[in-house]
Amino acid sequence: MVVNEFEPDDFLRDLNRKFANVSLENSADEASKVILNSDDIYECRNVLRSSDSYDLRQVAIKNIRRYLTQNISLSRIEIVFDLGIDDLIKDILEAPGYDELKYEAAWIVTNLAYGTREHTSRLVDSGVINSLVYCFRNTENFRVKSQAAWALANVSIESPSYRERMAQSNLIGDVAQALLTKCEIVYNKLNADLDEEQLPIDDRSQIRCKSKEDSDDVKDLTWSLANICRGGFKTVEHWEQYLEAVNAFSLCIHFDNEEIWTEACWGLSRILSNMYNYDPFFHSWNLHARLCPRLVHLLRNQPSDAILPVLQTISNFSSGPNEYIEILLDADLLNNIWWYLSPNTIPQLRRNAMLTVSNLAAGSEQMLRKVVYNENIMQGVIAHLVIPGHIYHPEERSWYSSARAINPESKDEWRILKEALWVLANITTLANDDCICALLRNYSKLIKLLASLLHFSRLSTPITLKIIETLIHIIDRTNKIAELTPPIMPTPRNLYAEEMVREDIIPALRFLCQQMDDPNLSSQTEVLNEFMMSSFPQQYNSNDQLANAFGLSSRGIQLPRPDVRRIVHGFEDGDVRLIEDAIVRIQL
Repeated sequence: MVVNEFEPDDFLRDLNRKFANVSLENSADEASKVILNSDDIYECRNVLRSSDSYDLRQVAIKNIRRYLTQNISLSRIEIVFDLGIDDLIKDILEAPGYDELKYEAAWIVTNLAYGTREHTSRLVDSGVINSLVYCFRNTENFRVKSQAAWALANVSIESPSYRERMAQSNLIGDVAQALLTKCEIVYNKLNADLDEEQLPIDDRSQIRCKSKEDSDDVKDLTWSLANICRGGFKTVEHWEQYLEAVNAFSLCIHFDNEEIWTEACWGLSRILSNMYNYDPFFHSWNLHARLCPRLVHLLRNQPSDAILPVLQTISNFSSGPNEYIEILLDADLLNNIWWYLSPNTIPQLRRNAMLTVSNLAAGSEQMLRKVVYNENIMQGVIAHLVIPGHIYHPEERSWYSSARAINPESKDEWRILKEALWVLANITTLANDDCICALLRNYSKLIKLLASLLHFSRLSTPITLKIIETLIHIIDRTNKIAELTPPIMPTPRNLYAEEMVREDIIPALRFLCQQMDDPNLSSQTEVLNEFMMSSFPQQYNSNDQLANAFGLSSRGIQLPRPDVRRIVHGFEDGDVRLIEDAIVRIQL
């Protein structure tokens, strides 16, 4: 079973915002230095309405755009709306030719769409956006095309319903195709320069775009497509378009321009969230051969303040099919991600790194073995089995708040602890006997660390249940391993269950049950207690032996299974089917 948990980091709110185009113009243009006021743009409006001169109309529309870019504000946006030039903008966008006018008109729409929800709604209702789409599809000028895409992206950010309408009209596929075409143009120029031994490509196969205009086009189209690819509706109905977008982002990620590969990563992350657990998409995806090596290369060579979109892409990628994850592992992922598990790493990076490891631990036997036997990875996981902001006093079995704690108490740190427990739950459930023995042998304090967490009186129910699940599986798996090993005593004994008894796990859990008053927690506590008691020699009986012989849990108890692979997605990302599934699970 696979589950999507929507628990996005707060920083993702910052990504859900629109941008105005306030690019500076050539300082040699004296006209650009003139500060415009509202009276000036009303005069420009009159010129647009009455003049047949192309030059005069171009100056007029450029000045209206300058009025917005000189000091972008909601009051200036409102004044431009009050000009009543919707029909004039539509005529310009739909007329053949006149690329300079189209570019300025698209720029104006971009900055108008930067405004409030009401401003965006007025643009949609007036038909300006339909004209903008027409312009995007029919112009051959990439400056116009990329500016139109930017405006459409600002509209798409405003509402999932707008994004759904764009998907229904195949706009995601159209923008993706435009980006692919532009990348091909850049690649062709690159090949030509390579033939002439002018090498705009470095020793790591990153694309160095020599033309600022080409670079700007790719950057604007990549940002636009990444935002139009946000979810919030039934995205899987349009999976073929997202496939085109993935192919485009897989090329863009190779540019050495940080703004381009960053947005390509955000786009990939959003699409993997939208297509989560949707087989037709993954079966049809012809994974670009250099995508995984490039992601790992970025992980290894970029500063931590730029690595978040890379890590989030990797964590969502790790929720996909095993055959794709194997490619990621073959690119040496584990030896390049472990340092992001360090307690000194910022929480957002650690959480994504830990989620990636958890997903890997939910994979094939070979994947699990790579995780368990990677000392750096497992030490990073074990290091997080602490209460954030507290220090444990084992002699008292109590946690005390302390500024000397490894990390402060925060929502992010609690999330990371939960992810670390997911790693252990997946390993103890799915790993083979060899890996289970290696885990318990190499990390002999694991039981003590898990038990210590249960002595924190404010432990949350989900974290408590994940600890119980891990402990139950440790007992169950080691019981079965003991059955395969000739016992020293007449009947086998489970030393790990005995250690749990010595650590007062059941009394600590019963105290938490009283605090939380959760029926599921009480039930799982009794399951754990029965497992512990059934592991002692004096209670070992033929029924236990028969159950173990068939690979079943003793006492006829149904063990919990982990909801293995998960994703992190931002606000208004993902497919609404995931929300609907979650509601069904809650109702059940």
